[in-house]
Amino acid sequence: MPLWLRVVKCFMPKGSKVASKTKRAVDSIHDRDRIIVRLPDGMRDQLGNLAEANGRSMTAEVVAAIERHLKSVDRVTQIWETLKKYEQDIEDISLIRQAVLNLEGAMGNVGEDSEFYGILRRNFDMRREAERMAKLPTITAEQVAHIRALIKETGAPEEKLLKYLKVSSIEEIKDFEQAVTTLKRWRVAGSYMLPKAPPWR
Repeated sequence: MPLWLRVVKCFMPKGSKVASKTKRAVDSIHDRDRIIVRLPDGMRDQLGNLAEANGRSMTAEVVAAIERHLKSVDRVTQIWETLKKYEQDIEDISLIRQAVLNLEGAMGNVGEDSEFYGILRRNFDMRREAERMAKLPTITAEQVAHIRALIKETGAPEEKLLKYLKVSSIEEIKDFEQAVTTLKRWRVAGSYMLPKAPPWR
């Protein structure tokens, strides 16, 4: 606070309009950041018209414009940082696209009945089935009891069933329906010759 203002305040009665006016002036002028801007010719009138249309002072209009600009710059910075983070992946897009085009070209020369198409189809089915199996929980205690009862009823060797399903115990079985279907098929066939184990197991 300037020395002359302190001297004036000493002689000013507390609570007077002059004292409170002086305080407001100090708060609003001296306690805020200030910047002097020289506007190009004609811009002051444009700024005044815009401020009037938005129902605020020219100072408030300038502050709002600067805030919008700073937010815009911040968004651009975030976008740039994201692009830098995934720069390698973005560069690889053209390589991936070319690989897809090459694969499509190769598939165009191959019929649906060819061995190549069959291998692709089987690999896709195997991968999808493996993903499905990975998501399944192990069977419940009630299902374990049901499988044990079926084994006893059919006389099927438990060790062969476990080997076929690629598990070490009945409690580890995930696909209950497959285990039951296999046991029922054995009972109907009257034989315990196992089919080839599924390739995804």
